[in-house]
Amino acid sequence: MQNVGMNKVGIMIMSGFAAIWFVWGLSALGSAPIGLVLLPFAISGALIALASRIQMRASAEARRRMGKIVGWASGIEGVAILAAVNILGWTGHAGYAPVAVAAIVGLHFLPLAYFLGVRNYYAAGAAIVALAAGCCAIGDDATRLLVVGVGTAVLLWVTCLGAFGRRSASGAVVV
Repeated sequence: MQNVGMNKVGIMIMSGFAAIWFVWGLSALGSAPIGLVLLPFAISGALIALASRIQMRASAEARRRMGKIVGWASGIEGVAILAAVNILGWTGHAGYAPVAVAAIVGLHFLPLAYFLGVRNYYAAGAAIVALAAGCCAIGDDATRLLVVGVGTAVLLWVTCLGAFGRRSASGAVVV
């Protein structure tokens, strides 16, 4: 597949989701120092500010194609998350829902890596799935949520940072 790269919108969205994952993970603590709660917003805000400086020169056709691919992958991801969370709830394993959500998020990066040609999505997806699998061994629901939430956030931020490498002629970030 042609490498269309990770664009600034992708970095911004991924940064935002990283902050959500971090705060979700912190919710396992019950309460946390305000500085720790604000940390993910500061990190994501900095990444979003950096991404906003990237010039987008992709054609309308390329942007439409990327949007369709991301839309399909995200739609399937949403249905899979809804199904997994409900099944885990019905079977009395709701404490594993964050792990299932993380695994599905990780898996959704694999078709994006292929169809968008963003190589670091392969690593991101594999790392998030591996994190989720490892968290299945954690017996305590709160500890499992903390590890998978903060871990997924960090992996998403690292993926964003990896996108600030070189850019293609279209202006998309190429990794």
